[in-house]
Amino acid sequence: KRGVDNVEWRQGEIEQLPVDEGAAELALLSQALHHAVDPAQAMREAVRVVVGSGRVLVLDLLAHEVAWTQERLGDRWLGFSPADLTGLMTDAGLIDIQVRPVTDDRAQASFDVVAAIGTKPTTG
Repeated sequence: KRGVDNVEWRQGEIEQLPVDEGAAELALLSQALHHAVDPAQAMREAVRVVVGSGRVLVLDLLAHEVAWTQERLGDRWLGFSPADLTGLMTDAGLIDIQVRPVTDDRAQASFDVVAAIGTKPTTG
């Protein structure tokens, strides 16, 4: 509608993305990983769909103890610590990983967010 012609919407499961290998320069998992049945598989899928030297960017909930989110919001995981995200990204094959909590200046937010980015190594 706005003259953008390089965006294509697809629906699928985060652990089995309906996207060809190496089809994107960036995979963005925004507030999605805590809903994944298998976050490690979801991360591997994100890495699969990016080109060599492409990036995977994660914005998700920082680890918390608010268990009602599982029943009321369908959260499968109570967020992720920076160490958890670093491990998931490393195990999926990413390098140059940077992970940090994102602070809300209002200090009124119910949930803190963690940001992580990693690069897929080039092959050959």
